[in-house]
Amino acid sequence: MSRRHEGATDAKQVARFRRTGRWLTSNVRRLRAAAGLTQLELAERARVSLQLVNRLESATAMPNLTLNALVAIASALGCDPHELLVPGTRPEPRKAGRPPKA
Repeated sequence: MSRRHEGATDAKQVARFRRTGRWLTSNVRRLRAAAGLTQLELAERARVSLQLVNRLESATAMPNLTLNALVAIASALGCDPHELLVPGTRPEPRKAGRPPKA
């Protein structure tokens, strides 16, 4: 078992952790885009690091996300923390490259 899922005791729990991570990633990305915020603006509003927001959205490596950081990000996005952890709408496919500047 990987260190990433050290709290899990069986394969079902590991799968549940991974699913929740995907929902969290897609929900943060979707809500941030809907609010018209950049990753930097979200990080500043939530008072978390840009690196945390970037890692959270990219899903390449799940950051060490604390409950306080999750609550702060949800507050900055104008939603309840549990909304970030449940399946939302289907995530839109990511476009390659950077978004156009406003």
